[in-house]
Amino acid sequence: MTNHMLYCNDPGLKSAEIDSAARACFCGTVDSAPDLGLEGRGFETRSLLFHYMGVRSDRTLHPRQCVCLAGVHLHLEVVNMFSEEEQTSPTSSSSSPPPSSHFIGRKEDVVQAKRVTKLVGGRDVLVLCHQGKLHAMDMRCYHTGGPLQEGDIEEFDGRMCIVCPWHKYKITLAEGEGLYQAVNPSATPPNPTWRSKGVKQRVHQVTEVNRDVYVTFNDSPDTIDSDFYQTERYRATMNKAQPKTKKLLEKVTSRKV
Repeated sequence: MTNHMLYCNDPGLKSAEIDSAARACFCGTVDSAPDLGLEGRGFETRSLLFHYMGVRSDRTLHPRQCVCLAGVHLHLEVVNMFSEEEQTSPTSSSSSPPPSSHFIGRKEDVVQAKRVTKLVGGRDVLVLCHQGKLHAMDMRCYHTGGPLQEGDIEEFDGRMCIVCPWHKYKITLAEGEGLYQAVNPSATPPNPTWRSKGVKQRVHQVTEVNRDVYVTFNDSPDTIDSDFYQTERYRATMNKAQPKTKKLLEKVTSRKV
């Protein structure tokens, strides 16, 4: 069996395209799959097969030159030479936004801001970037509606969490679980352990398309605690309270010390 390693030297080429190119190699040439959009893209090939064909293994070939010899079985391995930023991002990439997704902004703007809040589809969402990864969740904490965009991100029990600035509730970025420390009073000495309350904060899927960031809502039918702060009832209550709160703040700040 001849081993064939195909390296992509175009950072803009996505893994799905490379996989398609690999399949095209098996089919014969890229001409057999004209819809792949691979014309003009270069590939660095290193293969005994191409050595046998009289082609230097270190040269860059056009995809049309990636041909198979009849009766030769290839073990094709594809390596996508993404940039470091692409490698660390958990967002899925595609050529078009997912159905029912909502545009948040350009990826570079989100990464620079680190935290972006936006009302999309009648829902207030928080999109944050932490260690090169994008996460999305309901903006208000499930406990009493605290502004999560102002919370710190810390690690608890090996899991990255956002900490609500109001009451220090810990929420996992990936699942939206509420974490707490439990203590067995009968143990000597007491040994606090981290436990999960289950999913309390609704988290959403982030997708990157051509450097644009989109959010697709988590449409789980199960009620999640943070859903309350996305209701019209809650918004109406907040709208009524805002004038009173504003007057109170003005009164407090106008007092002479």
